[in-house]
Amino acid sequence: MDKVHSHGILATMEDAVLFETIVKSVPVGIAIVGVDNKVAMANQAWLDLFQCSQEEMIGRTSLDITHPEDRDITVQAASGLRSGSLDSIRLEKRYLRCNGTHFWADMSASVIKEIDGQAQAVMVIIQDITGRKILETELEEQAGTKAIILNSLSDNVVLHDAQLGVIWANQATQASLPYDPEAVPGAPCHELWRNRETPCPGCPVQEAIETGEYRQAEMEGQDGRIWLVKGFPALD
Repeated sequence: MDKVHSHGILATMEDAVLFETIVKSVPVGIAIVGVDNKVAMANQAWLDLFQCSQEEMIGRTSLDITHPEDRDITVQAASGLRSGSLDSIRLEKRYLRCNGTHFWADMSASVIKEIDGQAQAVMVIIQDITGRKILETELEEQAGTKAIILNSLSDNVVLHDAQLGVIWANQATQASLPYDPEAVPGAPCHELWRNRETPCPGCPVQEAIETGEYRQAEMEGQDGRIWLVKGFPALD
């Protein structure tokens, strides 16, 4: 810890001991990166995330431990710290473990300054968010698959919010209108299809939202055609 507190940021030995105790005990990864952009110290949680020893970690640059695809965004984000225009930054990025595998982390970095205001080092804190990122990817893939299926149907399929606003519409629905309903985000269905300011009388979609149960009814469109409209509540 001498490299961290010898320049006066931690003015007393008690301060230094307290700081080291806190850093070692917290469950998130913490590292001190010097002005040379090299890791000067890392706590055990940090080393566990990277699956390497203190000796293997010390001296590595921030780019050494960053996934190649995320190095550009790291440099861009850190430029404000280097220039002094920012005191802290935060971003989500991928890091490289010592064994070559990678993990996602929520990273925040703050400048440690000398008493005279000069930057002495940077404290970097990371939390593993790999599980969340995997889930987000799976949900995006599922959403894409569902969109393909729904767009293949010849029936109109529309997702509404609780105020009857159109959130999403499949391709068949878009083809039934002179414009894309998604181009008017949140516009209610009665306005889009019937040019009405209020919900259509007997609207099965509104009834499904209010009751939480399936409803259906025959509804007349603006062009005089009769549509069998079915409302399926999407429940939590």
